[in-house]
Amino acid sequence: MEEVASLMLDQEAQARGQVRRAHRGLRPHRGALQLLAFPDVAKWYLDRIFPIHRMMNKVARPMMQPFISIPLPSDEIFSNVKDLLLDLEG
Repeated sequence: MEEVASLMLDQEAQARGQVRRAHRGLRPHRGALQLLAFPDVAKWYLDRIFPIHRMMNKVARPMMQPFISIPLPSDEIFSNVKDLLLDLEG
């Protein structure tokens, strides 16, 4: 999650015409490589998995909620997640 927040801050700084920070001479590590792949993975998730998951939640939430003690995400949560992933996609 920290990497995603960092990516969001970098995109906001770039939109303002600023550069947040530059690292030189560092080898790419697993986290950095995963961060570079995140927009592609997010697009794949939005295209293939997200619509099915969202629909299943809409159908299951009213039936399941009386039997479980934790709240299931509302459709507004799914909408916010979709907006966040589309923002990160650039």
